[in-house]
Amino acid sequence: MKDSLILRQAKVLFYQEVSDNGYKPSITIEVTQENHPLLEKFWSDNKIGKSGQSVPVGQMNLKEHNGTYQLAIKLSPNTKYAGISGLKQSDIGFGAIVDLYISAYEYSNAFTGGKTFVGVSVSSVLITQAAQTGRQQTLQELLSAYNSEE
Repeated sequence: MKDSLILRQAKVLFYQEVSDNGYKPSITIEVTQENHPLLEKFWSDNKIGKSGQSVPVGQMNLKEHNGTYQLAIKLSPNTKYAGISGLKQSDIGFGAIVDLYISAYEYSNAFTGGKTFVGVSVSSVLITQAAQTGRQQTLQELLSAYNSEE
């Protein structure tokens, strides 16, 4: 079992920081032609998942939305965050670019009926580019229009 994967320059599509309304903390990233083979091999090599799920053990549970494939990965209370150039955890959101340290781990508990399964979670997040809000984008458009008039 190769128990970790460093995934570079992943685009964030959704970030759920805390448990809320039945959703557990997670980060959803865009699965691209570049990162898909890395993720697919990691899931397969580590036999991530458990029997009885909608996808077989060792296959990612990808979602498709408007032609974009996405993957949600759990965050733990121990996930560590750091940012380049002063970026902080609060800078994560749609469109942010992050590097992820993804870890596979074995677990067996009362809910697994004594069986051992392999799960995956994000151990560390490095924020390399902040999310862009609509207001930031419109301000940039105004500034670039002003600068081009000079």
